[in-house]
Amino acid sequence: MLPTTVEAVKAILRTDPTVTQDERIELVALFREHGRAGMMRGAKAEGERRILRRAEVARIMARSTRAVDYMASQGIIRKVILPGRKRSSGFVSVEVERLLAEDRGKEDTDERQHIQRRGRRS
Repeated sequence: MLPTTVEAVKAILRTDPTVTQDERIELVALFREHGRAGMMRGAKAEGERRILRRAEVARIMARSTRAVDYMASQGIIRKVILPGRKRSSGFVSVEVERLLAEDRGKEDTDERQHIQRRGRRS
């Protein structure tokens, strides 16, 4: 983005009394980075959200990298393109944890049903 465009955006934001200085700074950063700066700042602020590489997700989920790619192609887990990259991608850690929690809940339910069935046979 041209510096003159950034200055014009700054001038417009300064004239709006409802926008605080912190909000102005964040909005200008969003314009400069084409929306990427705010996403990364928000991810760091939450602390829990971070981008995991494909191999990390595969290790955490005890699956192969091909299985992770398949889950991404099926929309089970969302792939995120890393800022400034064309091919590099990752996965949001919160989504991976959510998927693991759902999977654990399903395993617990299956185990309870198995125990109940076994108890009926006795």
